Amino acid sequence: MGFLRLRISARAYLTSAMVALSASSAFAQTKQQFDWCVNNGNVFAPDLQIDGCTAAIDSGRWSGGDLASAYNSRCQAYNNKRDYDHAVQDCSAAIKLKPLAIYLENRGNVYLSKGDYDSAIADYTAAIKIVPNADAYSGRCRSRALAGDEMMKALQDCNEALAFKPDDAKALNSRGLVELKLGMYYQAIADYDAAVAQNPKDAASLYARGVAKVRNFDKTGSGEVDIAAAKTIDPNVADESARLGVK
Repeated sequence: MGFLRLRISARAYLTSAMVALSASSAFAQTKQQFDWCVNNGNVFAPDLQIDGCTAAIDSGRWSGGDLASAYNSRCQAYNNKRDYDHAVQDCSAAIKLKPLAIYLENRGNVYLSKGDYDSAIADYTAAIKIVPNADAYSGRCRSRALAGDEMMKALQDCNEALAFKPDDAKALNSRGLVELKLGMYYQAIADYDAAVAQNPKDAASLYARGVAKVRNFDKTGSGEVDIAAAKTIDPNVADESARLGVK
């Protein structure tokens, strides 16, 4: 069985718990809240997901892996709201109950968004020890790239991620970031090319490709064209990219 098949979906716990409790009249009265917490297809707003998961957690009817999944879902909702402190608390609660790789990755993602790169690297490393996979390697690559002091290790991580998933847009973007910071402009442009080919509306990759071209003394003007196109897609892309050191 491959490593990726061993990964356990956080939402699978919630779904199984819903099935197990569906015969309960008490559960039926709060089914909408449980649906909010599961949030299949990400159709509900983060506040509704938080409300639903809080109802599940506070009900006293959840334990073990099911309770861990509720905490993890609420962690993701808080992360989407950029409420990183509450997100870390909930992901930590999920990990304490059930130390799964996917929960460690989720908390790593929170730390990455928060800018706590050392903690993110530690969580991705722990996840990789449990189940090596593309998402954990890609997250550790990006964290190391933004930390700025382990660039060659970052490059190796992105290569590992792309060995699992050769067309993974996140890993391509992250490897492009590493290569850009290392001055490997031709390689960065190639990776951003691949990312943009998958999603022409990927403003971050489009902008970074433009920066790489400009740094590489582009004489055709295509770098400036990329930068202008990215700003049209996302007016905030220049500021967001500058925070990553892409400018």
